Amino acid sequence: MLRKSLRVIGWIAAGLVTLCVVAYLAALAINWHDQPPNATAIRLAQMFRDRPAIADEDNAYAYLRQHKFDRDRRKLSPRLQKFLEACAPGEPTCASAFDAADGLLEEWQAAESSLLDYYLAFTAHAGWFETESSNILDSIPSFAGVGDGQKLLLLRARQLAIQGDAQAVRSVLERDLQFWRRVQQSSDILVSKMIATAALNRHFEWGYRVLRKLPAEKIGGAIPDGWRSGVSDAERSMVRCIVGEWMFVSELLEDMASNYRAGEDATTFDRVLGRLSRPLMQLQDSKNRTADHYWAVARTLEAPFTHYEAALRRADELNERTTDEAATFRIYNRVGVAGLANLSSFSTYAARVSDIEGTRRAVLLAATLRASGTAAEHLPTTVASAELRNPYTDRPFDWDEARGAIVFRGLETGERGEHVIYY
Repeated sequence: MLRKSLRVIGWIAAGLVTLCVVAYLAALAINWHDQPPNATAIRLAQMFRDRPAIADEDNAYAYLRQHKFDRDRRKLSPRLQKFLEACAPGEPTCASAFDAADGLLEEWQAAESSLLDYYLAFTAHAGWFETESSNILDSIPSFAGVGDGQKLLLLRARQLAIQGDAQAVRSVLERDLQFWRRVQQSSDILVSKMIATAALNRHFEWGYRVLRKLPAEKIGGAIPDGWRSGVSDAERSMVRCIVGEWMFVSELLEDMASNYRAGEDATTFDRVLGRLSRPLMQLQDSKNRTADHYWAVARTLEAPFTHYEAALRRADELNERTTDEAATFRIYNRVGVAGLANLSSFSTYAARVSDIEGTRRAVLLAATLRASGTAAEHLPTTVASAELRNPYTDRPFDWDEARGAIVFRGLETGERGEHVIYY
């Protein structure tokens, strides 16, 4: 009886194994051919190839790749470290820390004598072009020293303002602004787009604090021309960096298709499963589907300020549809389609980039009102009637009486979406 039961179990097990083998062979047959590049993938690849290149000697990106700035923040004095912590992105303590920064410029330059020179050499380049390499991720340079170099420059501008040199302040701010606006417009990867965004926010917010150190009658002469120029569609566009992100994802897909790499802790089962799964991934079909998603998002985000909040919602909806599609069972390119669930809608990054225009307007309004000597008691009505308004709603900026500040609430969610400009 036992022998008969074991024989039945054996036949069942053999049948299941045979069924699995047949199913796997059927899946291999279904996945025998990949797809040719579709129109969207061809378009994005061509857009990336046709970027206007610039010579290395004019390219700030090439400079970063060739000149790494080695530094260790932990070697800075406790006072400097406390200042930098107080002025981390989104920290409300930065305004008071900046006002109390007397002597920090000299202290910082003594600790890192070459930092400001490094930053000035970096920003002296006329253009920004992310040079191609065999691996986009490996080609990203170190940005160490860039953010702190800008902070040191703005502390230098603060000193010039205390000395009453409005023209020198204007020159410093104008040069810094124009550089980062070029980077913002020319970024082909999300990393540099976000670094440029952070630099522009810092420029406007710290730049305004610099102007507050000038006598009111000198502020007007220190306001850079670039502050009066709105953020252009090209500067806030997400198209170039979305195309670059597609190129990056394409490289990851190529690596996945050609080199299965299990981690050191992977089990034998994981390794076998990975090797069996590789033939069920169609590289070009995966690239095509990713290109279609990214291009749809990019076009959706090409919207005017007044329609941008709705555009962000549509981008998120596109992402939800792509995620739902990835969860739908299919045999053809099962592995590649599953990866679509990890694609981005870029809405958080796009909101952060777009919010720069609101920050620019709020800062310019505050600087203009200080230059005209507007008294605090008149600010609620003056801010409410000002021509400089929220770019999304065309409504006046908020005046926060308790904080004595003009407040711009952008589309980025959370604390980082609130920009407080203390009058």
